[in-house]
Amino acid sequence: MTTLIWIESVLRPDGRRWYVPKGERIAKSGLLLRARLGGPDGEILCDRVFNPVCESCRALMARGIIGPFETRKSGIDYPCMSGDIETAAGLPVKEPDDGVVHFARWRPFDQNALSRSPILAPARDRPDLGRKESEEETFAHETAGERT
Repeated sequence: MTTLIWIESVLRPDGRRWYVPKGERIAKSGLLLRARLGGPDGEILCDRVFNPVCESCRALMARGIIGPFETRKSGIDYPCMSGDIETAAGLPVKEPDDGVVHFARWRPFDQNALSRSPILAPARDRPDLGRKESEEETFAHETAGERT
């Protein structure tokens, strides 16, 4: 049996397609897509992704679903893409700035990539810093010292 993956655009609240402009994201730019299992009303497999085919195949494999798949879109009467779930799950799309878009072997995200970032998050010494106490909390703190 062939598994149907339905591909659709993610829409903004005003109904326009959601594009991420170049420079707004570190890695990629383009149209954000959603993949559903079985059709336009099916369960969401992946949401707000650039590569819904490979991402949804990874989600299907995580559920133990393997075998052939085909993708479909609204307004197109034939499958847009077909293949094997296990094979597609191992392929990301590479989009180099100066080269040809192509499939490549999938590699997990490098866990150390974030630690090499030149932008550091500000440290907070006190977790309550910047938070205003309510009158009840202020009274509780003031009266706590009187009980001892």
